[in-house]
Amino acid sequence: MLTCDKKFALPGDLKQHERIHTGEKPFSCSQCDKKFALPGYLKLHERIHAGEEPFSCSQCDKKFALPSDLKLHERIHTGEEPFSCSQCDKKFALSGDLTQHERIHTDEEHFTCLQCDKKFKHFGDLKQHKKTHAGKEPFSCSECDKKFACLDNLKQHDKIHAGFLEAPSFMVVTPRKRPAEDDCADGSRNCRPRYE
Repeated sequence: MLTCDKKFALPGDLKQHERIHTGEKPFSCSQCDKKFALPGYLKLHERIHAGEEPFSCSQCDKKFALPSDLKLHERIHTGEEPFSCSQCDKKFALSGDLTQHERIHTDEEHFTCLQCDKKFKHFGDLKQHKKTHAGKEPFSCSECDKKFACLDNLKQHDKIHAGFLEAPSFMVVTPRKRPAEDDCADGSRNCRPRYE
């Protein structure tokens, strides 16, 4: 079974290389269900379970079990952003951040709520949405009795009380009073309304 033109001096090296093509992963972690093609990969992985962190950042006190995790972390200090969006000028340190960003350029919604079939572009938005089904509404308006599952929805609602947004016709909202002239530090009426 010849699938590529690579050549090896030792039969063991050829056998290890063939695992790339076969997908064989004969080395199993005894702590979890992960499997690896090479014993060295298993050994690196086992450091996570053992709590070993031999790779240290030269810029700060952080330590890592895997050299690849250290490399990703170091981008915080270097500002390296090797992943570029093909649609705009944005750059990212992590490939996953680029993948998530690229969804804004498409209409694709990859995450679906299993309870109501509503679709979302980002997993975080789906996670927030699921709270509405669970009945969890931990964010309360200080002006009225309305509660929200998401902090962003509360912030949007709060703009209605502040007079920055018009309330929907079905909603009765008491806007905050404008402050008296002497309530503003500069004596004008340009300061923002306060919560009462």
